[in-house]
Amino acid sequence: MPNYQYKAKKGPTEIVEGEISAENEDAAVSRISAMGLIPIKITDVRDGKAGSTSQGIRPSSVKDQTSMTMGDLSKIRVGYRDLNVFTRQFAILIKASVPLLRIFEVLQIQTTNDKFRQVLRYCQEALRGGASLSGVIEKFPRIFSQIYLSMIHSGEVSGTLDKVLERLAEFAEKESEIRSRVQSALIYPVFLLLVGIGTIFILFTFVMPRLLVLFDDLGTQLPAVTQVMMNISHFCQSYWMPIVGVVAALVVWFRARGLSEGQKAVLDHLVLGLPLFKELVKKAEIARFLRSLELMYENGIPLYRGVEVAMKTVGNSVIRNELKQVPERLESGATLANSLEPVPTMTPLVINMISVGEESGQLGTAVGETATFYEQETNQFIKTATSLLEPMMILGVGVVVGFVVVSMLLPIFEIHVFAQ
Repeated sequence: MPNYQYKAKKGPTEIVEGEISAENEDAAVSRISAMGLIPIKITDVRDGKAGSTSQGIRPSSVKDQTSMTMGDLSKIRVGYRDLNVFTRQFAILIKASVPLLRIFEVLQIQTTNDKFRQVLRYCQEALRGGASLSGVIEKFPRIFSQIYLSMIHSGEVSGTLDKVLERLAEFAEKESEIRSRVQSALIYPVFLLLVGIGTIFILFTFVMPRLLVLFDDLGTQLPAVTQVMMNISHFCQSYWMPIVGVVAALVVWFRARGLSEGQKAVLDHLVLGLPLFKELVKKAEIARFLRSLELMYENGIPLYRGVEVAMKTVGNSVIRNELKQVPERLESGATLANSLEPVPTMTPLVINMISVGEESGQLGTAVGETATFYEQETNQFIKTATSLLEPMMILGVGVVVGFVVVSMLLPIFEIHVFAQ
């Protein structure tokens, strides 16, 4: 039976070397992995040939060196779908005891995102050099969130990276499912709104000017509402090209740069002031915060640290600011229920469930069940709101278009009545 010299990682930072007997290279990899180590390099003692855990797969589709600098790579953003697929594949491969370097080689082949492929290539080279997985991914904060980083670090330290990745994959899929439902629910109402705005704009810009010529020929006193419509029509007809240009430029600008922190804060305040959206946002943010907290707590991360990271998953800046004092209260000795009680967004149900969980020693279960409840509430609210919003949008657009049409026909009705 041949002997193999190996170099492997033990924990996040320690590198160990040794020699092991195995039938072949794959058997050596399996035995090293069974010892709780992550193989980095395996060499056959007989001929000194390095094994595939070091050389790996060198497909022509993957460049040996990235064409981007570290500064460029750190600015890359990856879509939720790409990250979800990466996490799920990573979990499957690590559970199958595939060596870490081989995993990143396989994932480079699997991804269809060229920029993400270069990030994975960088991670592979850093891991080959002895860096820890958490130490590598923290260099890409625009791809891997704080919760992702904290979970990976915890998995490395505890030796449960496979379970951690499985939980991360499930968490990401639930997040993606909720996000998809919200987006799907808004597609049709937004489409109706855009069609309505477009229809009104066309009426003012291209249809009404033809009727205005008729009114000018009549030389009669027009009703006030018709005069207002005429003024709006004159403005749209004279400046329709600049209007379209400004709208297009704003769309491109927002897509390229997004909102600043100040603009987003103003928008978040406005959203919480809208009766329908207020409840939706609160339920969704409570569910997201609690689900993130459950994930961190169940993985052995300290509660105050879990709250700090879970806060960052909250999208609404107003609610996120409300939670800022919670970690400080926890560090001062308060319970989680007492720490969350002053937060306006947290409902009595949340406080009571967490309090019961703390008293019974089942805090993780209580937080998870409460998160599930609010996820279900969010889904039900979306269904109800969508069923109400669609007819309201249709009615609203119809009323506006009908008002414009009636205001333009009103002078004709008056002339007819006067003639009789």
